[in-house]
Amino acid sequence: GLAANWTINGDEPQPAPATFSYVFVVDADSSTAAALAGTSTGDVNGDGTADSVLDAQLAALIAFRDQLEAADEVANLSVIAFGTTSSALDMDPSTPLVTDLSTSVTADADNNGIADFEDAVRSIGFLGPKFYEQPLIDALDVVNNVPADIQRVIFMSDGVPQDAPPNVAVALYTDDVANLTGIPTVTLFGFGVGPLSDTPDAQAALQIIDGGAAFNLDADDLRTTLTGFGGGDPASPPPSIYRDTPGTQILEWTRFENLVGADQPDIFQFGNFIPNGVPDLTITGGAGVDQLVGNDQAT
Repeated sequence: GLAANWTINGDEPQPAPATFSYVFVVDADSSTAAALAGTSTGDVNGDGTADSVLDAQLAALIAFRDQLEAADEVANLSVIAFGTTSSALDMDPSTPLVTDLSTSVTADADNNGIADFEDAVRSIGFLGPKFYEQPLIDALDVVNNVPADIQRVIFMSDGVPQDAPPNVAVALYTDDVANLTGIPTVTLFGFGVGPLSDTPDAQAALQIIDGGAAFNLDADDLRTTLTGFGGGDPASPPPSIYRDTPGTQILEWTRFENLVGADQPDIFQFGNFIPNGVPDLTITGGAGVDQLVGNDQAT
């Protein structure tokens, strides 16, 4: 039969924090084997060449991930390596037959004690003379498949690509830049690494991607620049829901995901609810709901 009325008290949910994604586009042109000034980065990818332009890029990416973890910040992370060819890296080494376009800051799917992001970064080797168009196309694919409130594409280069003047009459990737910058959530950043990035032709090529691009960065400059970016705050846990008195009889309300209120009345009445079960319902209002009032039903 019908039991007495009861009240559920709950903590008002907080707005969800903004989500972040990063797409790092790494220049793996054979020219990035050149030595780069700044603090030694060592041989990051184990290719037998230490302290190179490529090593500096990889070390800066690893430092970026490390500082996100240290700050308890979250983001989806993706990496594209380009030269003559370009490809988005598989960010989950535990599923080699599937290309996972992103990973989290702390994921270690293969349980080797190293973040999956770092595993992917250290796998990058030289890929021949570079072109800008394909990595920009790949970046568009990633941002379309890895949604976030704030999407940042970090494009690094050490010099002039084959698809920009003076190698061709006009740059062949301006439409690809427009496709990316036309997405409201996307911001493109260009970073020229090493002295070859500071020539007029190299500057002009990268400024098509980012009019405010920085040039002639050494290993320390690049690390400082990338670690200056941040991620998002971890999502808050779902609001705690109690029956009758806060702190007692916590309900197993696993489908309580969309409680909002404030511009609606703060009291909602409903029936057909089993307090010790899992209700199949969603209650929607404005910015916060103070209490829900209903009655026990026979089971």
